[in-house]
Amino acid sequence: MLPDIAAVVLAFLIGSIPVGVIVGRTRGVNIRQQGSGNIGATNALRVMGWRVGLFVLAADISKGLATVLLARLALHLDPAWVTATGVAAVIGHCFSPFLGFDGGKGVATAFGMILAIDWRVGIIAFVFFAVVLALTRYVSLGSIIVAATLWAVCLALHGETASAVGFAVVGGIIIQRHSGNIKRLLAGTENKFGKKARAGQAAGGGASE
Repeated sequence: MLPDIAAVVLAFLIGSIPVGVIVGRTRGVNIRQQGSGNIGATNALRVMGWRVGLFVLAADISKGLATVLLARLALHLDPAWVTATGVAAVIGHCFSPFLGFDGGKGVATAFGMILAIDWRVGIIAFVFFAVVLALTRYVSLGSIIVAATLWAVCLALHGETASAVGFAVVGGIIIQRHSGNIKRLLAGTENKFGKKARAGQAAGGGASE
């Protein structure tokens, strides 16, 4: 039990590393005060360009991917604990102690977790997201729809309860972190991908990540 708990705590700490903030500081940019104010890849791309955005995206995905693979391949934890490490990484990203228990919206880190647990669910999630983004140009809407359906896709593919529960928890966190986006989607004021954040949205986090 102690190694299992230690792995979950380590995963939380790895997930807590605010890559977007750190990269921004190396470039003299406070990403939390520019663009949408979010620390993830979408805002990093908006504020610092596509190269930085892709780096932040890859790093945030790696946090979820690496923690699950470490738990499964190096520590040989049971499936439920493997899933728990992925959930912990997402929670760490969203509620980082290094940022006063604030953070990003968890989408990229959750994607890494999903790929590591079941790559088939990850591919389906990516396709869902890409279709919604292509049709609407709303990153947030794609993220919300995927978050709401992950658990069902997991159950449909292999019926593993532990993973489905983990995906449901992560999906709930992502949707909660997008509460401001949901309000703007309903009001018709949400930012579309490729456009600058509207004035006054920095504090609320206009982008999905």
